[in-house]
Amino acid sequence: MKHVINRHNQLTPLLESVGIKQWGLGIISSKYTGRNGDMIILALLLPYSDMQRLERSSAGKKIAQQRLGCDLLSYVEPFAWGTDYHADVRSELQKMLDLLRRSSVAPALCGDYTLCVDNSGLDDRAIAEYCRLGALGKNGLIINREYGTQHFIGYVLVEPPNGDDLFEPLRRAISEGDSNDTFQPCENCEKCVKFCPTNALLKGVDRCISYITQSSKPIPRELRRSIGDRLYGCSVCQQVCPHNSPSCRDALECYVDALEILALSNKAFKRKFGSMGFAWRPARIYKRNALINIGNTGFVSDIDKIQSKIDNGTFIFDDEMIEYWLWAIEEIKNR
Repeated sequence: MKHVINRHNQLTPLLESVGIKQWGLGIISSKYTGRNGDMIILALLLPYSDMQRLERSSAGKKIAQQRLGCDLLSYVEPFAWGTDYHADVRSELQKMLDLLRRSSVAPALCGDYTLCVDNSGLDDRAIAEYCRLGALGKNGLIINREYGTQHFIGYVLVEPPNGDDLFEPLRRAISEGDSNDTFQPCENCEKCVKFCPTNALLKGVDRCISYITQSSKPIPRELRRSIGDRLYGCSVCQQVCPHNSPSCRDALECYVDALEILALSNKAFKRKFGSMGFAWRPARIYKRNALINIGNTGFVSDIDKIQSKIDNGTFIFDDEMIEYWLWAIEEIKNR
């Protein structure tokens, strides 16, 4: 058995040699995957880049307004700004798997495989926790000892080879791994619960701003003011988490012109933002969010500018979008 564990541990220096520090192995039952037989999970955490850890300030927004030449700005959380993180994680997964398949230390990983980044239908957080990459925090995110919650989760599902001579030793090594690790990251800390803008950590995910700015479901009026100027995402629960590293730079780059968003067709939106992490949803969702942002931050003097977007036919046959527009006008006039 000692030989099997050492064989498993040989993977660590191999992966660290290419910059992969947080990884884990697991076995997943066929009842969860719908496949024939159990599968091997090879999971990793990709840490946020310096850009993706940025935080913002009111002074930074004023600079962004000057840079973009407009006052009505919508904010994209830095973790979704820049290149699409899905592609970055898939690239790291492929690099990890290719390296291990070329080595002699993981022969059980040579079967057919699927790269998974938010697309497997499985709970990524549960897989990361099972693979001992961290513990589920009160903010609903995986907290890792090194990266906190500032990371992306990806994993590979690998069909094991025929026969038990390769698969069973790996199964035993996994089961006897770091089973005594009792990482409890939150204990008495309640910061994320206290500072959540919509009390989502107590009342449910359907109130989470990060969720509702990505969802196609109608956004209730009672939650719209809490969205503020956020076009995509919310990181309050990460920013207050003591396990995360604060940024020393302002997120000046992470703003877009809200009026421009209203004017873009879906194709034009994809042409301009399609390579970015937040642009995986259709433009209509961001137009809805931009209207809410405008309702929360606009002034009476802005109404004519916004009205032109309605007059050009963008929303003329969309009753739901018209409702958001009317709500925005009402908010502006009543403020």
